[in-house]
This record gives sequence, C-alpha cells and structure tokens, in this order.
Amino acid sequence: MSAVAYRYQALKEALAVAISAGRDRHAASCSAGDIGRLHAVAVVSGLTSNCYVASLLVSRYFRLGDADAARKVFDAATPTRAHAHANANANANANANANANAVAVAVSPHKPLLYNAMLRGYLAHGLPRMAVGFFGEMPCPPDRHTYHLAATACARASEFQIGRRFAVDAAAKAFASDLLVATALIGMFAEAGDMVAARVVFDGMPRRDAVTWSLG
Repeated sequence: MSAVAYRYQALKEALAVAISAGRDRHAASCSAGDIGRLHAVAVVSGLTSNCYVASLLVSRYFRLGDADAARKVFDAATPTRAHAHANANANANANANANANAVAVAVSPHKPLLYNAMLRGYLAHGLPRMAVGFFGEMPCPPDRHTYHLAATACARASEFQIGRRFAVDAAAKAFASDLLVATALIGMFAEAGDMVAARVVFDGMPRRDAVTWSLG
C-alpha cells in the first residue's frame, strides 16, 4: 500500500470511528455541530463517496432527526438517475452519446449498505412510505437486510400489494426462507390479514425463533 493510500485509509477509519461515536447509548453522543464538522472533513477529503462513511453519516443524521441532510449525503455518494437525467438534458446539444456513456458510469451499482441505511432511517423516522418508494431506487441487488426493511415498511405503510411483489422477488432470490426476511414477511402478511400467505412463508422456514412462533 502506498503512503498516500495508507493515509487515505487511516483517515477513513478515523472518520468512521468519530462518526460512530455515540451510537452506543453509554458513549458520548455527537451533536449536530459535531456531525456537521465531520461531514465537512469527509467532503474535503473526498470520502463522501465512500459507501461505509456515507452510510454512517446517513445513520447519524437520521438519529439527529434530519432526514433531509441524510438524503443529501446519500445523493452526494450515489448519483441518482434523476441527477444523471438532468445533466444529460442540460448538455444534450453538446454531445448526446458522450453524455449517455458518462451517465452509465455515474450510476454504476453500489453495495446495499448505503441503501439499507436510508431504509432503516426512514423507518426509524416514522416515514415508511418514503422507505417503500426508496426501495425502487436501488440499482444494486438487495440483501437480506433490504428485504427485511422493505417488508417492514410495507406493513407499516399498509402497502400490501407492493409488499407481495417484494415477497415474490425475495422468494425468487432464495431470501424468503431466511429467518430475518421471513419473520418480516409473516408480520406483513398478518397485518394484511392474509394468514394463508403468512403460513406458507412460515412453513418454508428451515428454522424459527420465538418471534417467528409468536407470529405464526
């Protein structure tokens, strides 16, 4: 590892530790000013596009009750198709083909970590419908945490038709029998009053915990 890369890694780790401070309720919590200063360091250091650092910033802003700031961090870390579309339109007369190629690079898929942080934040902030809509923005494959959060959001927002589509997608990708995902799906189907679908998910689980048994 080069000296520059080593310093970058060290800065990233130090920043991550600083942002994480206060997640434990027994530790000193970070104020809005503290997070703002750490965010500024991330911007100056070129670390706002780092998935791990960005996800920590998103989580901290949500904990401070600032969903708008969390969304701004997400947008800075992950150029959205909306931004790409706007940039392409602004430069359409210059070189449409070149812009299209640049857009394809700009919106390259990310890992679900950052998206999960947004979903979790919307749910914790009492915005399940925002979480449901946000799921559709993901350009990367969801993981077990994503499906769990999406099913939970659908249950809280009473978006059961969308939840059923999530359930089908989870089953197609072999996540429906996962303990975390299945428990959320059972809860969603139970909330919808569809105990038949809930039982199908329950019966397909290779193992169950106390929460699952209480739902099943």
